[in-house]
Amino acid sequence: MRKSKAELSELVQLYQENGGEGKPLALQLQVSWAKSKEEARMAAWEQWRHAAVPPAQLADLRRPEDFDSITSNVAPADIDDVIHLVIDADELLAAIEECASCGFNEIYIHNVSRDQIGFLNFMKLDVLQSLP
Repeated sequence: MRKSKAELSELVQLYQENGGEGKPLALQLQVSWAKSKEEARMAAWEQWRHAAVPPAQLADLRRPEDFDSITSNVAPADIDDVIHLVIDADELLAAIEECASCGFNEIYIHNVSRDQIGFLNFMKLDVLQSLP
């Protein structure tokens, strides 16, 4: 679930204060990559709309129909608050930098859209060459 820089920093601080000091800290950064914001939004809504539901409500769901039912009121616009919609390298690099600045040592990019080949090409051609 997408969190603000303040929320991420608070989580890191709590982790460090409660036994995590000096231990590695990893984050899964969920994104939906596409050629337009609307395509990215719809891809995320179709594949990952449960991200807009509080985690406690997801814990006991057992069947795909249960996920469909609990997300029946999630609108595509709701996705903007929970998943980074990425259409260019600068957006993704900014999200990575924001997470790193909060203290995460490892950041794993999770593309929730189904266009994995397009995403991998985007990463190869536009993003990876810009990372240190």
